[in-house]
Amino acid sequence: MKYRIVELLRCPEHVHAMLRVTDANLSEVFPFSGELSIPLCRSGCGLLGNWLADVPDSLPRIHRLDCRRCLGTEIESGFLECPECGWCLAVVDGVIQACGELECSFAAEPTLSSRAGKPIQRHLDLHRQELALILAPLPGSVIQKWSREGVERLQVELSAEVMLSGRARCCANGEGMVHYLGGPLEISILRPGEFDAIVAMVPTERIMDSPGWMAGIPELLRPSGRAVLIYPRDLHSPRASADRLKSIRNELPETFSDLILRIAPIPGADLILAGFPEPENGFGIKALSRNKS
Repeated sequence: MKYRIVELLRCPEHVHAMLRVTDANLSEVFPFSGELSIPLCRSGCGLLGNWLADVPDSLPRIHRLDCRRCLGTEIESGFLECPECGWCLAVVDGVIQACGELECSFAAEPTLSSRAGKPIQRHLDLHRQELALILAPLPGSVIQKWSREGVERLQVELSAEVMLSGRARCCANGEGMVHYLGGPLEISILRPGEFDAIVAMVPTERIMDSPGWMAGIPELLRPSGRAVLIYPRDLHSPRASADRLKSIRNELPETFSDLILRIAPIPGADLILAGFPEPENGFGIKALSRNKS
């Protein structure tokens, strides 16, 4: 785990307090050598334990924002603790246990057909240093391509074997842009407005007992963000009918009413593509739909 991830998490009760890394056991990994804009984090620095707006201007800049050092250091074990109430998440073997327990029960989820990988990749059209939240078992080829292109991601993984082997590869390659959460995840611990893209399977075991978890997805997106919801179906069933598409739209929470929706049937799944109307900066639903299947 990198200090980077501290900015993306929050205490469900004290949403404005930055979590503190305590009792940490650190290790050096291969230095990050890719292109890097400083600061990498958007609102806070976990290494300094403060929001960027609160970092003293009197500190030399090299000590204020040392992003390469952050991406070259792993937290092997420790805790992320709320300074207000003591609520915490455990870090075990370099991975945050998103369920808040020292040991999570990793459950299996249906594997998404590898044929869904390229359409998802094409529809999202992720760019360097965009931040994606992955709540679905995407094919390894998609993950590797995003990593090579400098896409940052927070990935919730329910398979301990996949998660730890993936972390080992990231450390060995010096990527420093991949962060793993050991599921299942309570979505209330994620900081809103931080993610450029979200990929989620519906239904999913990656979210703890929270039937309304999908309602929180629009809140997590940035104004230019986009989401892909994957509704699996039988690989040999006919392409989605108009009635099925209408039914899926009606199932979505009211929080999706501000998003423009588009539905793209693919082999084995229906993709619900969601994004905000195009803002002034030109990155909105058009960014999501410029590559049509």
